[in-house]
Amino acid sequence: MIFYNAMMIINKKTGKDPLEVFEGAFRNVMPMVEVRPRRVGGVTYQVPMEVRPTANLTSPFAGSLLIHANAAEKPCRKSWPASDGCL
Repeated sequence: MIFYNAMMIINKKTGKDPLEVFEGAFRNVMPMVEVRPRRVGGVTYQVPMEVRPTANLTSPFAGSLLIHANAAEKPCRKSWPASDGCL
């Protein structure tokens, strides 16, 4: 129910297809580059490397799962969207 209400709010505020807006936001939070340690001659360097397409999908999901886990512990008001960040 919350997701569908959020989609309706996105449609009203932007006038665009809410799924396109959601997918665009999801692409924005996917990491494109990560640093990995490389040891060269006794020194460890942080080398930037591209993230595999399957790996960059897990980061946004992990963050959203943490948000939902924290929200489940907090009591929220019935009026959504609330300014206190309850889901």
